[in-house]
Amino acid sequence: MHKNQLDWLTLSNGQILVDDLFKIEAFQKAYTEIKIKTQGLVELNMNPKSKSTVYRQMFNDKTRKIVSKRFEKDINYFKYTF
Repeated sequence: MHKNQLDWLTLSNGQILVDDLFKIEAFQKAYTEIKIKTQGLVELNMNPKSKSTVYRQMFNDKTRKIVSKRFEKDINYFKYTF
């Protein structure tokens, strides 16, 4: 159903296919760096209906356990925590 983020960004041998990886938690820094690298050819694409301001607040114990198990690879690689 859903893939890990790393599955979209790596070859089967684990080689990363992109030059830079940014976490959503560092969005402003990432946006600034991307804007510099693209000489300003980037625009924000925000979803005004999104309710996800802090992802940790969107989970209870049960859903946290499900997500932790399903996305363990990403959580470990990107060092996410609940």
